[in-house]
Formats: sequence, C-alpha cells, structure tokens
Amino acid sequence: MYCNPDDTVHITIDTKEFDETIIYTGSEESNFLAWKFLYIEEMDYPNVKTILDTTELNQKLDSLTNPMHLKMISLALNDNFIESEKKEHEQMINYFLAQYTKNQKMLEMIGKAAIDFTYPDMDSNMISLSDFKGSYVYVDVWATWCGPCRYEIPFLIQLEKDYHDANIIFMSVSVDVEEAKQKWIDMINEKDMGGVQLISTYGWKSQIMKDYAINGIPRFMLFDREGNVISVDAPRPSSDEIRKIFMSFEIVEGLESEGIEVIEVIDVPKEL
Repeated sequence: MYCNPDDTVHITIDTKEFDETIIYTGSEESNFLAWKFLYIEEMDYPNVKTILDTTELNQKLDSLTNPMHLKMISLALNDNFIESEKKEHEQMINYFLAQYTKNQKMLEMIGKAAIDFTYPDMDSNMISLSDFKGSYVYVDVWATWCGPCRYEIPFLIQLEKDYHDANIIFMSVSVDVEEAKQKWIDMINEKDMGGVQLISTYGWKSQIMKDYAINGIPRFMLFDREGNVISVDAPRPSSDEIRKIFMSFEIVEGLESEGIEVIEVIDVPKEL
C-alpha cells in the first residue's frame, strides 16, 4: 500500500480471495502495487544459467518490465512513486545482469586449473586444495550460522561414507569469522563430521569467496584429479545428481559389492 500525505484511502476486499479482489479507492499507486504483486507471481524470472547472451537476457528483462511500465503510464500516479518504481526496475535489471556475469565467470572456469587456496584445519595445519592432486575433490563452502549449510551436513556425511573407498576427497571450508572458530570446532565434533575440515576466519571477505564468485552458501565445487575445475556450482549432497556424477568417474570398481548403486552414465555433460 502506498499513501501520500493527507490521503484518505478506502479498501474493498473479498476475504476469500484476498490478493485477487483488493481495490483501493483514493490511491491508484496502491492499486498498481496490488496488480504488480499478482503480475510478478505469474511471471518467470530469467534463468541466468540457461541464457545464451546479454541480448537474450535484455529481451527477457524487457518482456518482464515493459508491462509494468505500460501499466504505470495508464494510471494517474504520483511522480515520486513513478521514480521509485523506475529505480526498483533498474535495481532488478542490474541484479540479473550481475548474476549473468557471475554465472559466465563460473562457466569460463570449467576445465581450467583451479585457483588454489590454503587454510588451517582444527590443529592449525595449513592445507591446500593442490595437496590432493591425483584425487577428485568435492568442496563444501559453508558456515555454522547458515541454516541451508547445516541441512546438508547429514547428507554430506552419508555421501562420504558411501564413497569412502572411491578416490574422492571431501573438503569443507568454513567462512566463519575468527570469533566463531570454537563454535566451528564444536560443531565438527558434535556432528562427527569427517573429511578435510578447514576454516578461513575472514567471512564474506575470504579469498575463496572472491576467486570463485561466491555470494551465497552453501556452495559446492568439484575438481578433477589433475586439479582442474569440473564445476564451481556442483549439485548438493542432498541431490541425486551428485551421485550420478560421482559414478561417472573411473572410481566405481568395488562399490557395487558394498551395496552402492552404480548408475550407468552414457554421457556426462562438460557443464554441470
């Protein structure tokens, strides 16, 4: 709802169909916002992972925002309100352009040498990604305060157990800050987390976040035996996809006898 100073606004509504029936008398701006809410609910936002180039992205953004511009023109709206909406549209467009740029950077990393990183473990031993050349490495970038990260922990633990005889290193890099280091240690012990456990203590300013364009966690990454990038946005442990990818590696011998389902993979795409 939007009100100008000294406005008198009346609302008419059917409580059985709240969003679809709300009408404001005395505030066209509020009527626009009600229409916009329903419009956005029905629209599909651009998927930057499937868009080919900026031309296609701009076309999709235009198809999303143009109806809103036309709707505003058709109504007698407050100038300040119109400017506010235009700024919001610009912010949305800039957000999707930034996400597209980030995704392109991630795609460009595939097949290239990984950007190495080195962090301490619980015993202050400095461990690097490059220490594990010769093995596949599945990296989890996470933090103790992150709910979605904690959700993945049981799945990650089980995944590691299922592939303990495979040539896969399970590495977790916490981006908790220095003040939360003990909490990180306690959580690892309480949940009996295996694998290689490292911490950066620099939070969002951690170099790994910058190098791999990480602006949300958990982020899972996968590297091959030569130290090259397979994916910097790999499927999560809770997904079926990661097991299919693991089983496509030349590491499946002996797993069937241990009760691990081996899934035949005819063609593994280069881009995950």
